[in-house]
Amino acid sequence: MELLNNTAVPVNIMIAEKPDSDIRRMYGVAKATFQVSEDGTLTLDSNDPLPVYDKDVETRFGVLPKDDVPRIDPVLEVMVFGRAVAPNESGVSEMDVTLQIGTEHRALKVFGNRYWQQTNGSFEITPPEPFKELDLTWANAFGGSVEVEVDEESFVDVTDPVNPEGSGFNCHLQIEELGKYLVSPEGFPRYQYDHRLPNIEDPGELIQSPDDIPLPRCWATCALSSGMVLERFRQQAKVKGIPDDEIHELIRIGSSLLLHRAHPDWIIPIPVEGAEVELKGMTNSPSWSFKLPSFQVQLDVKIGEHERTLDLFPSALFLMPDLKKLSILYRGAIDYRYRATEHRSSRVRTVDRWTTPNRGLAQ
Repeated sequence: MELLNNTAVPVNIMIAEKPDSDIRRMYGVAKATFQVSEDGTLTLDSNDPLPVYDKDVETRFGVLPKDDVPRIDPVLEVMVFGRAVAPNESGVSEMDVTLQIGTEHRALKVFGNRYWQQTNGSFEITPPEPFKELDLTWANAFGGSVEVEVDEESFVDVTDPVNPEGSGFNCHLQIEELGKYLVSPEGFPRYQYDHRLPNIEDPGELIQSPDDIPLPRCWATCALSSGMVLERFRQQAKVKGIPDDEIHELIRIGSSLLLHRAHPDWIIPIPVEGAEVELKGMTNSPSWSFKLPSFQVQLDVKIGEHERTLDLFPSALFLMPDLKKLSILYRGAIDYRYRATEHRSSRVRTVDRWTTPNRGLAQ
């Protein structure tokens, strides 16, 4: 398929074959990057737009995810890359970070470093240390990993099943059971435990005890190996009234839930055109706000003598407040009959509107 693109929007196309069939499916993926001015005006970035990534790209604030995946379910994934910024020069010991997109609102409680401290046989949380800024990454969310020596020079990692990168995970019971299972010799297992609590929490589910196991909260990209994948299936099962012991029936190859990379909190219905976006607590100003643009990408597809227009719909929103930028990822797909002698091309164009897919077609 020849791709003709004279716009400032990077576009990739993928072709998937159906077994024992001459039917092909063409997936279109486009990414539009916008600069956000102080007054909230959006300008299409034609000088340094984010590309359509064919693999994960590491950054200070988390992974910019691989974009060219065949996900066309009618939801918007939201990922935020940045840091909590104290509202004053002297710093704070805790603060709120909030994000509103249209009618959807979420919040994080952000703390300075805190630790479990044992006093008179009970555990208490030390007062949070002041901070001026703090990266909102999975390393600062609930979770963790501990290297355990189960025998002389024999080590095993014990990790939180959802977020191995974080802190606050109470590993003691798992390690005790591991030692029994492996019949560790006297004096083992040995390990050093970090008593630090997570810096990022759900304000409605604050940790009270070392035994608490909250769902990690972070708005950066989820790792492909993250236990958040199972959490997405749990949430869908809850909506459909499926018991936990039957969740496995939802898991199938090709499920869009396996392809999502946002935290389950930020997999939302596609907002309406012009929806207000307001982020607080991640810039030097009181808030960072703008309206979603009236902007859409289309592919004029020509196969032999036949022409069709493929609408690419909003699929993911990447917010980068430090750079005063946002990127919107658009996706869509069409099927066509493959004939080797026919010329196939797709011409990219943009239109000033914001539309959402028909739920009955985008499966």
